[in-house]
Amino acid sequence: MTVNLYAFISKLPDVNRQTHRAMAERETEYSVTASMFWNLGLLVAFILQHSAMANHRWKNLVNNTLRLSVIERSLYVGATVLSLQLTMRYWTPVFSGTLWFVDTSSGDGSRIYSALFVVAHVVCWVFIVGSLLLVDFLELVGIKQVYFHCMGLNAPLSYKHHSLARFYVHNRHPCALAPLILLWASPVMRLDRLALAIVWSIYLFLGQRLDNHDYIYMKEQYDQKWAAVTYQQKAAVRHITTRSMVKSD
Repeated sequence: MTVNLYAFISKLPDVNRQTHRAMAERETEYSVTASMFWNLGLLVAFILQHSAMANHRWKNLVNNTLRLSVIERSLYVGATVLSLQLTMRYWTPVFSGTLWFVDTSSGDGSRIYSALFVVAHVVCWVFIVGSLLLVDFLELVGIKQVYFHCMGLNAPLSYKHHSLARFYVHNRHPCALAPLILLWASPVMRLDRLALAIVWSIYLFLGQRLDNHDYIYMKEQYDQKWAAVTYQQKAAVRHITTRSMVKSD
């Protein structure tokens, strides 16, 4: 799924400006309108799934009525993956009404533009993957809940500090800036890509539920990490200095 998502978001266009213009000329007003409504329908379906299964009513149904709390997170992630796969599989490109077009298919200048877009997207994907590794990834996707249940333990979040557990509940998307860059840093901003970027940007913005308590907790964690790194650096410098003085004596 990750490979498909990378290709869907970050793949460079495989057509030049002339081919793009020719494909746009073949489209009719009806086909453009129908494709845009179809794509918007896919986005709405994804948002409905992603929001409805995160709603407390759904969680109460799964956790309390059906007593399936151990796989509630796994069901949510699985449904999200399926929804994303359907969106990517049935997405329809629209070549008319392109907002901008940076030709990366030919010429020396295009190689520079192509390299810039590739580097920007690779850096963003590294940040996304890195942020997933920094959080409790197995808990995020629901595997840890099942494992803890089989081992006779409580839910994984119950063993974490209350501030960290609260942060996880409020922010299940550990990196929000990188996806925004991926959505908007595209060499070709077609009409369908513009709709995708706008809808998902708004949804990412509205999905952030961090409050002042969460920011204070994150600042405290950052200050502690920075203090630890600074102390280790100073200790290393003192050690090197001491060894140099001993050798000189």
